[in-house]
Amino acid sequence: MEYVRDARFDGRSTNSLVGNIRWALLAIFSFSKRPLAYISTLAIAVVTLTVLTAAFYLIAYFVYGAPTGFPTILLVTMFLSSVQLACVAILAEYLGHMYTELKGRPRYIVRDIVDNRIRR
Repeated sequence: MEYVRDARFDGRSTNSLVGNIRWALLAIFSFSKRPLAYISTLAIAVVTLTVLTAAFYLIAYFVYGAPTGFPTILLVTMFLSSVQLACVAILAEYLGHMYTELKGRPRYIVRDIVDNRIRR
């Protein structure tokens, strides 16, 4: 189906690219817990990467006599970052559950009322 759009009635649009991005972010973060769940996924990935890096570093240290210094600093930084990200992920999950509860939606919807009498 073809549609021919009329010309704009008055002037130019006042929306800019930054304004449109702001509206898009508002729409994404206002109606979903999914972005908060992405934080948990990222935290799990960073913790996994830290564990793999630590295993690689320990194997390299004992097999090849890997030098200390930069790898140690990198490993400590990754570990502390993963701990912080895991804590933020816990807070994000908590906020997501609060968001769901504060919407005040019912836990279930009654499809049919079978018997409207009071049971005694």
